[in-house]
Amino acid sequence: MIESIPNISEGRSRSVIRRAIQAVERIDGTNLLDFSSDSTHHRTVFTIAGSELAIQNAILALATVAAQNIDLRQHDGIHPRIGAIDVVPLVPLLGASLEQCIALSHSLGKLLAETLNIPVFLYESSSSFTHRQRLEQIRKGGFEQLAKKLRNTNWQPDYGPVRPHPSAGACVIGARKPLIAFNVNLKSHDLAIAQHIAKTIRSSNGGLPFVKALGLLVSTNKHDGSQISMNLTNYQRTPLADVLNVVFEEAGKLEVEIAGTELIGLIPADAVVGKARNTPIRKLIAANQILETRLPQ
Repeated sequence: MIESIPNISEGRSRSVIRRAIQAVERIDGTNLLDFSSDSTHHRTVFTIAGSELAIQNAILALATVAAQNIDLRQHDGIHPRIGAIDVVPLVPLLGASLEQCIALSHSLGKLLAETLNIPVFLYESSSSFTHRQRLEQIRKGGFEQLAKKLRNTNWQPDYGPVRPHPSAGACVIGARKPLIAFNVNLKSHDLAIAQHIAKTIRSSNGGLPFVKALGLLVSTNKHDGSQISMNLTNYQRTPLADVLNVVFEEAGKLEVEIAGTELIGLIPADAVVGKARNTPIRKLIAANQILETRLPQ
């Protein structure tokens, strides 16, 4: 069994999101474990599990809906993106290996490029280029600078044309280990505070290892204010509890209160350990957000 967490650049149109969900659910052998939409980020994150063939068919169906219904020339979400179907991570689960996910990323990349005429980049363990293994390296410049980027010989896609799809941009696919996407919302509209905390904790600025973070301003029915949006790329080396303790400590120094926390997608059971400011991590996570509790379904 393989897990995939595809992100599409649509978080507002209920009809498009519904078509995307239906496209995945129609594929035999695929289990749609979770999906989460955000209007400010303007993206929807899906969590899918199944066999290699089922995942490949589900991603093709999802990518087709995204390419036909999302026009990045009209897109204004705050989350970085270069494609209608922006990123497709592949994670080994039961009986699967990272090598199988790498092989699937190649076959899937070739399939999407040929079927939808979109350039495809491979990232993480699937990439053979050190300068484009991290997602943020590939996304730098966004959709708006993608055409110029593709003209650089160092940024030729792994599959597909050397120009962006006019409306759907490009896609990034790769095999990786489990990742935790977690947001901390602040009782403040001061973007500079969120950006300062994000800079303090992210590994690229000398912060915590295996942590990526952005400071954002969001306005949704869940939260209106600043937010620290984080990805933990190796939660076993840098636990979620450790990250949150630093975030809460930095927020305290800046005299800003925590409005709440938000998990995006699902989380492995062994990551729900420890305490953040005397609050057990398990109290921040709903039972149905734990990956292992969803798989039997």
